Amino acid sequence: MSRLSKRESSAQLMSQIESNISCPNCKSSMRVDVAQLTCEKGHSFDIAKQGYVNLLTRAVKTNYNKELFDSRRKLITESVFFAPLHQKLTELIIEVQGSSRLFILDAGSGEGSHLYKIHHGLLDYTPEKITAAGIDIAKEGILKAAKYYGGQNWFVADLANIPFQKQTVNIILNILSPANYDEFTRVLEKDGLAIKVVPQKDYLIQLREFNDDRPKHDTLYSNEPTVELFYQHFKDVEKIDLQYDVLLDEEHLDLLLHMTPLTWNWSDEKTNNFKASGIRSISVDFDVLIGYKKL
Repeated sequence: MSRLSKRESSAQLMSQIESNISCPNCKSSMRVDVAQLTCEKGHSFDIAKQGYVNLLTRAVKTNYNKELFDSRRKLITESVFFAPLHQKLTELIIEVQGSSRLFILDAGSGEGSHLYKIHHGLLDYTPEKITAAGIDIAKEGILKAAKYYGGQNWFVADLANIPFQKQTVNIILNILSPANYDEFTRVLEKDGLAIKVVPQKDYLIQLREFNDDRPKHDTLYSNEPTVELFYQHFKDVEKIDLQYDVLLDEEHLDLLLHMTPLTWNWSDEKTNNFKASGIRSISVDFDVLIGYKKL
């Protein structure tokens, strides 16, 4: 028997959520075949040879490039920097999963490593009961996701136009990414759950304090408005504080410096000075917000 191509295996995987997908142009239902997704009104979107589908209806430029996604994937998969976060999110989903099947959407998935880690952990616990998809507006990220991760569905798509039918998503993950709560509410099922990860004041504090002449308290920041907005859109909200420090070796510290927007405006000199400073312990500080869809 011949081995399936990446496009063919991705088409098979997408067929499991075929009834969930909607056309980004007209919102009608879509049919999956080996080569493309086609809606009832004739709009079609090719399944790329790498195994993803571009469902954007307009060209988009982002600041996220191949090098950033390479660094992010390596940091997530080769270090323990995000491991406590992945463990916590996996545990939360297991708690609410019960015996039912779940469709999980990572809205703002980047290159897909967070979703892969979480989905992989869930499949160890409940194999064959959970399907997952990641969407991101950055094509480079989704292309990277499709290249490295074959067990999830990957779509280039806009959070302002999520390509899924209403009330077809059980859980939305929104990890260190912008949100669109109108769309989240539309696609979440009646008892659907949203899980949002928000950085808080001590997240990467070592980077923000470095070479900053302002008093320490001025370098801190708060995402309380983001947290409050989540409370406004969901009910029975729970907030979990997740704080820990990670000791990074030189290679993984370099990856962190490449991936975080905090260093995008750093000069080469400043970057090199940070590397030479001896700082290796980096603080992680998240709010994990869990809320159910309002009726």
